[in-house]
Amino acid sequence: MTNSEIWMISLTAVIAVGGVIAACIFNNQLAVMQGQLTEMKTASRIAEESLVATQRPWLSVKLAIRPRGLFFDANGANLDLIFSLKNTGPTPAVTVRIVGSPRFDVGSNDRLTALDKVCTEAREKPQNPKMFAQTIFPGDPLDLHFTYSFANKELLDLVTEKSHGFILPVVIGCIDYFFTFGEPTHHQSRFVYDLDYPIPGGGSRAIKVSDGDKSADLLRLTRWFEGGSFQAD
Repeated sequence: MTNSEIWMISLTAVIAVGGVIAACIFNNQLAVMQGQLTEMKTASRIAEESLVATQRPWLSVKLAIRPRGLFFDANGANLDLIFSLKNTGPTPAVTVRIVGSPRFDVGSNDRLTALDKVCTEAREKPQNPKMFAQTIFPGDPLDLHFTYSFANKELLDLVTEKSHGFILPVVIGCIDYFFTFGEPTHHQSRFVYDLDYPIPGGGSRAIKVSDGDKSADLLRLTRWFEGGSFQAD
């Protein structure tokens, strides 16, 4: 090989090595830049979530039995309830709806499944400006009265027969609302309450249907906290 050929081969080798080194440096710089971009996106998302969390409405819910309590008629079983809502956040809660109702066809082990089904179905519905709903301003309480016919006569008779004349209603659902009009994200405050008959002297039992109507002072509505049933999101 001539000297010029040797120099050419050496120069080519140096250029190749330099190219490899430059590629490594570029790849490292690219990885650093991608890492920085990911960190910036994460920081931006956290900042946005923090802003929403500090500025959005937060609804609390408490249930109580209205004077008429539990009563039976030709339509089956009915429960007279009052929902006390309050917005503890700094902005109005819009399109506020109560989703769910009293039921006695849900077993203790199935409550969270039933709750998740009810609230998931509500979450999948887009916001509708024609939907009947409430707006609750910051710090404002709102009491909503509802009388639920939660079991028709056929279902009432069927459940009563299977449970030897007793029922143990549970009130399952959530308060569904939005931060602003047109917002795609649902916010919810979930609830589960047990309805039973307190026994004089302590304790409680299921409600005996043959005893007939029971006014509010003869019943007890108790929050059921298991499994995060009162979570808000």
